[in-house]
Amino acid sequence: MKLLRGERAFPPLVGKTNALKPLPIESLDNLGIACRGDTEDQNHQRGLDRPPEGFPMREKQAERLIMRALFLIILLVLVGAGVYLTGKPPATSPVAVGDVAPDFQLEDTKGNQVTLSELRGKVVMVNFWATWCPPCKEEMPSMEQLNKIMADEDFVMLAINTEKNGPSVVPDFLKK
Repeated sequence: MKLLRGERAFPPLVGKTNALKPLPIESLDNLGIACRGDTEDQNHQRGLDRPPEGFPMREKQAERLIMRALFLIILLVLVGAGVYLTGKPPATSPVAVGDVAPDFQLEDTKGNQVTLSELRGKVVMVNFWATWCPPCKEEMPSMEQLNKIMADEDFVMLAINTEKNGPSVVPDFLKK
C-alpha cells in the first residue's frame, strides 16, 4: 500500500481521547523519515540522503579522526623518545687500572662520614651487600677473616649496604 502526501499513516482512533493521534505524511518530513515509495531525488531534496546532526559520522569523517589520532600517537612517541634520549645522564668513562677512583662519601654505622679520598694510598676493598642476600651472608665470615689478616697493612674494607632502610636494619644484623 503506497501512501500519498496528505494521507494518514494509519486510521484515526475513535473513542480514545488520550490515544496518540496519527501524524500526516507531511509531518514525517519534519522528522527526517523517508516515505516508502519516494525516489532518491525526492529524499535528496528533503535532505534525507544524509544523516541528521548528532547521527553517527560518515566514513570520511571517521577516517580523518583516525588519521588525527594516529598522527598524535606518533608525535607523542617521537617527543617521548627525544625526552628519553636527551634526559639520560652523561656517560661516564670507565676507570682503568692505575686511574684514581672517583671520590664518594658514605656514613658508617656510628654516623661518621667516610670519603674515599681520605683513604688515598691504601688498598680499599669495596663490597656491596644486603641483609636479605644469602650469598652476602655466606661471604661475611671470610671477609671478617680477611679484614683481621690485613689489619696491620694499609688495607680498608668498605662493606656498603644497598638497602633503603639499611641504617635501621644493619645494626641488628651485625649483632647476630
